Amino acid sequence: MKPLKLIFSLTMILTILGCNKEEPSVQLLPKISRIVKKNSEFKDYTGATIEKYIYDKSGILTELQLLQGAFQLMNTKFTYHPNNIVTKEIVDFGFSNPSKSSAELIFDSKNRLIKSTETLSFNTKRVQTFEYDTNSKYPKSTTIMDDGKLFLYKELSWKSGNLIEEKEFVNSKSELSDIFQYEYDTHKNLFKSDQNVLYENSIYSESMYFSENNLIKRVNNYSKDTDIELTIINKYFYNSEGYVYRMTLGNPVDKILDYFEVEYLKN
Repeated sequence: MKPLKLIFSLTMILTILGCNKEEPSVQLLPKISRIVKKNSEFKDYTGATIEKYIYDKSGILTELQLLQGAFQLMNTKFTYHPNNIVTKEIVDFGFSNPSKSSAELIFDSKNRLIKSTETLSFNTKRVQTFEYDTNSKYPKSTTIMDDGKLFLYKELSWKSGNLIEEKEFVNSKSELSDIFQYEYDTHKNLFKSDQNVLYENSIYSESMYFSENNLIKRVNNYSKDTDIELTIINKYFYNSEGYVYRMTLGNPVDKILDYFEVEYLKN
């Protein structure tokens, strides 16, 4: 597992279509300090995980830790380079011998993510590229190459700054595999930042890191491999300032729910 897939993978196992011209400017939330897993009554319990965000004196994210009690499960360190390049060094302590992986994120002059290269175990690489319309800050498509071969191609459709539909093609741009549709609330996205350094290639990635508002519903309404329609429901609780302080994530139909509390840095 890797950061931010950290919390969501614990929870949910997480453009032929044009970009909407509406490009809302959304004020960013305060910086997250911790995300703490709770029980169904939002209380601590043995074995709960904590995702801890560490910043330098200027407020730049430098480290992300996944903890379970006093034990560190995973650590990610961020390094910022010239030419809008950010690298991540990831150590997973969940093995007898800690495993290491890395990622390189490249942004263009408009601070848009244009390329993500992950170096996984056994030195395998996965490269993801993003395409944009000229003035849009939302990608219209993304292509994932695995060891030089097309692994996954996505066509993305946006409305009011949110990803509303995603078509996935596997192994070929003509082989439709899945269609996902998304719904959002009207609050600022908990995980969106001015530079998506937390981004990683995983389920929900585009909706989680690019969309302006918080994802409340995801429906897999077409799949080449099954007739079952899968729906994921997320619920958020907001404080008086409009910030998420609690959330439940998962599939309530199958009773797969996880509970989290969010803490922010104090000014």
